[in-house]
This record gives sequence, structure tokens and C-alpha cells, in this order.
Amino acid sequence: MEKFLRLAKAAPWQGDRCVTQICRPELVILSLSKDEGRSPVMLRRAQHDAFDAFLRLMQNSPWQGGEKKQNSSPRRGEAGKGEFPAGQGACGKLRIGVEKWKRGKRLMKGYGNPESQVENPPDPHPLENFRLYIITDRHLLPEQQFLPAVESALRGGARAIQVREKDLSPADLLALARRLRELTRTYGARLLINDRADIAVMAEADGVHLTEASAPAGEVRKRFPGLLIGVSTHSQEKAREAEEQGADFITFGPVFDTPSKREYGPPLGLERLREVARCVRLPVLGLGGIKKTQAASVREQGAFGVALISGIWNSLDIQQETFEYLRILSEVTHS
Repeated sequence: MEKFLRLAKAAPWQGDRCVTQICRPELVILSLSKDEGRSPVMLRRAQHDAFDAFLRLMQNSPWQGGEKKQNSSPRRGEAGKGEFPAGQGACGKLRIGVEKWKRGKRLMKGYGNPESQVENPPDPHPLENFRLYIITDRHLLPEQQFLPAVESALRGGARAIQVREKDLSPADLLALARRLRELTRTYGARLLINDRADIAVMAEADGVHLTEASAPAGEVRKRFPGLLIGVSTHSQEKAREAEEQGADFITFGPVFDTPSKREYGPPLGLERLREVARCVRLPVLGLGGIKKTQAASVREQGAFGVALISGIWNSLDIQQETFEYLRILSEVTHS
């Protein structure tokens, strides 16, 4: 990214070579992939940011409207090739690059195959990243592997993480939350803290996830208006209450049997999940024992997405498992 911006700032109007590199975003991707080792999604976002910065720079540069290149002759061998008409030089390349860029900006944000995307798509849901909501449990992993495991999930595409470590002291929870904040920020992921809105604010997290025993969502909203608020629910009544209190989303479960949720009673099942999804308008995430083979059926009941604990942390390949869950969830058209 820094190399690219230096290139643009140093000589945006000096010759065809510089403009050609800037007008071909795939070269930026190649350079970034070698220099920074980022994931494809992060590379694509970096590409968008870099090219936007370049266009803003060009508007303020001494080269206005291509006047310095307008009457120049094409380089030897360029005329007749058809890609850049004679006499256009860098200006023609810039114009072609900008038109391609504008078309790309109109495509649906998915960073996938442009042929499979449509122009002028509807705006994505503001909580689109919460289709897969991963909840931490450091006891499922060796101590030294916890942070690398979280990063593996992020590399796999996870963009919503809840820190749920109820046995930590406030000081230790804050320290862990700050480390996870740094990590999630690198990947553009949301971070929520279980139950402790105060620690969420101190750690600069995106939100807090409340339990049924926590302070009411409405009270939390008054004191911490900038936080996203998720609420755990286990009945229709509590789901409606969370919606009335102004929660942004809820989890509902346990849908299937899972050791971490047995304290809440027997599994509630898909039928109960469907009833809750129909009785509230806010996003409902199914929680509890959801395996890959069951993720699609959870979405088909009207759930916005799924929340996972052991389904991710007990897998042999966390990055691949995260990717597979996201793929399955994306294939279900119900929203």
C-alpha cells in the first residue's frame, strides 16, 4: 500500500508507465501480496482504498485533463494495436482505467467473480458480517494457541467475534480484549465483549453482548449509545423484550444439544427457532450445537445466521472450517 501511494504521489503525470501501473489494479494486488502477505479480501479492500486515494490525488495534481499528453505521439509499436488509440498515451490509459474502476465500484461487494455479480445491488444489511458470529472459549485450546486460533478464524473470513471469558478478572478481561481489538481491527472485524459494556468501551470494542441476567438493553443503550448490543435469549418472550429494549440482534438457543448450553435446559429445536425468527424483526442468530450439516437448515428457518463456539474451536483446521461455514451460509438465499 505504501509503495503504491508513493508511486502515485511521486509522478502521477510523468509518462505512460506510471499511469499504466496505477490503472491496472491487479498489479497493485500482486505487489501487496508479495510485500504484505494479506488475505485476498484484505488485498481487494487495500486495492479499493489505494485507487480511490490516487483518483483524489489526480484531481489536485498539476496534470489537469491530460493537457500535457493530449497531443503526444504514441510510443513505438502502440499504434494499430487497438488497445490504446494513437495520440491518447497516458490519458487514454487513465480514462480506460477509471471507467473500469467505476464499473467495479458499482458491483456488489463480495470480492468474488465479477461475472457472477450484478450492477446496482441493494445495500447490504448493516450486520451482514454477523452471518457467522464466533464466540471465544479459551479453555477449548492450549493457552499459547488461543490468539493464533482467533487469527485463523479471521483468515477464514470471520468478521464478528464475541469475547466470552467469564472466569477472567476485569483487569485480565480488559487486557485480552485489547489484544483481540488489535487483531480484529487488522481484519476489519467487529469485536463484542460479553456482559461488560464498560470494558467494551475501554477496549474500543464495537459492542457488548448481554445475557438474560445482564442489565436491560435499554439501560445499556442509554449509558453506552455508541455500542452495538446483542442479547442472548431462550424464549419468544425474551426475544420480544430484547427487541423492545432496542437490541441490535439476538442469539437464540440452544437449538441443538451442546455441553456449553446444557445449563439452559434441553435443546429448543428448529421449530422454536422458526417461531422466534417470525415474531421479531431484528436479526436472530441460531446458537448451540450447530454443525456444518445443520447450518443451512438453521438459516432456512428464518435465522439471520449462526453463532458458534465448539464448532470452530474444536476443528482441526480452524481457518478452513470457518470458510466452509461461511460458504454454506452464503448459499442459503433466505435472509
